[in-house]
Amino acid sequence: MAARTERKGFLMEMNDLNSRITYYKEQISSYAYHPYLSKHIGEPAIDERKMKTYIHLFDHLPERKNMDDNYLLSVMFVQMALDTHDFVTVDNSNKEVDEVRKRQLTVLAGDFYSGLYYHLLSLINDLDFIQVLAKTIREVNEQKVRLYYGRHDSLTSYVQTYKKVETLLSYNVWCHFMPPGDCGAVVESMFVKGLNNWGSGKNQAFSKPEQSKNYAYEIADNIEKYKKEAYDSFKNLGPGSSVPEELYRKLDEDLEQEFN
Repeated sequence: MAARTERKGFLMEMNDLNSRITYYKEQISSYAYHPYLSKHIGEPAIDERKMKTYIHLFDHLPERKNMDDNYLLSVMFVQMALDTHDFVTVDNSNKEVDEVRKRQLTVLAGDFYSGLYYHLLSLINDLDFIQVLAKTIREVNEQKVRLYYGRHDSLTSYVQTYKKVETLLSYNVWCHFMPPGDCGAVVESMFVKGLNNWGSGKNQAFSKPEQSKNYAYEIADNIEKYKKEAYDSFKNLGPGSSVPEELYRKLDEDLEQEFN
């Protein structure tokens, strides 16, 4: 009976979470929709996996009672901007008008999403958080350049750089509100989701050097191994940190679904 009650509570919680995801996606679409962009490059991609983690994080901040939804929406727009710019091609050999237009509009869409987070945070007058997100965009882009065009001594170096690309946003958001030493479990949980994105065919459109392409193939071939290592790190870090127990539980439940 106790197990059945616990399962029922979990399902109700999940239904509530799914409703909130739908709500936030509708809010994002209402801000981000532009008929011309929609016509030529489609609807913006919203990473629901990562949105779940951000919902959990903001729910468990001490300041949550005074938090505005614009915080979470702003973080998601930064995530969308970073993701969108990954799909800008650098192959200028195709001079077809539609391809050139699509490339230019993809750049502008990423910039448009970046601008929306400034707008939303200006409504709640949080200059410090604007600076956190601006810093994160710079840091992630620096790591992307290193990931794709830097020289790596080993596959491990390549994987660690990719980990920074996937987790710097969650790390910086968490550290803005909570002690930096407590974010290890959050980072590892977000890395599992980043690896799942890689494994589900998130292929960037731009060309990359041979070393980067070879390492990318190796990651794809060993994706389950890297996911398990990140999950094991998450399990080891959680009990020893001051991450709230309820937050850790929700992150763990999310990750279990990633493996199903």
